[in-house]
This record gives sequence, C-alpha cells and structure tokens, in this order.
Amino acid sequence: MEELSSEAKNARGKLSEEIRLRHYSIRTEQAYLGWVRRFLYRARWLDLAALSAWHARRFLPDLVTQRAVAPATQN
Repeated sequence: MEELSSEAKNARGKLSEEIRLRHYSIRTEQAYLGWVRRFLYRARWLDLAALSAWHARRFLPDLVTQRAVAPATQN
C-alpha cells in the first residue's frame, strides 16, 4: 500500500486519541486503525472532506465478500 497523506495521518491520529479517551483496549485501537487505513487507502483519490457515510457503506460489503470478515467485525 502506498503512504497515506498527511491529512489522512492527522485524521488517524485524532481517531487514536478519541479511542484512548474512551479507554478502549490497545488491540481494539489497532484493529480500528487498521480498518480505517484500508478504507482511506481505497478512497485515496478522494479528498477527505468529500468522504461520507455513503463511501463507508460502499466499503463495508467488500469486507464480507473480499476479506471474509465476521459480521461482528463489519459491525
């Protein structure tokens, strides 16, 4: 995978901070950041400000069909 933009890295940093404020486990944080990284990589040609719930909903079914993730992971 190619390197994320500085804007995407900043967004991931904010997410990481929010996860820690909520006292989630480090493994949960790693999992969430991994999926966000995959999502951002897939949407790399779009401006982060242009991403919406529609883009996320388009990404989620591919988790099941292409990555064979469990329903709990998709949720």
